[in-house]
Amino acid sequence: MWAATSRILDEFAKDDEVRVVVLTGAGGKAFVSGADISKFESERATLDATRHYNTTVEKAYAGCRSFQSPPSP
Repeated sequence: MWAATSRILDEFAKDDEVRVVVLTGAGGKAFVSGADISKFESERATLDATRHYNTTVEKAYAGCRSFQSPPSP
């Protein structure tokens, strides 16, 4: 999810048709922007994996904070 968030925001930033981005959860249950603890063992099993995970998450957060849509024509 975090890697996809960064990739999608990058695509949106290049699209002149995008004027606003709204982030929501999928499905009918509540959404919380946090980690899926069931994946901790597979995604954070080693120090390198943890670093990769943390870098990926921070890139997504930074993309959300700094996102700017193209200026209006």
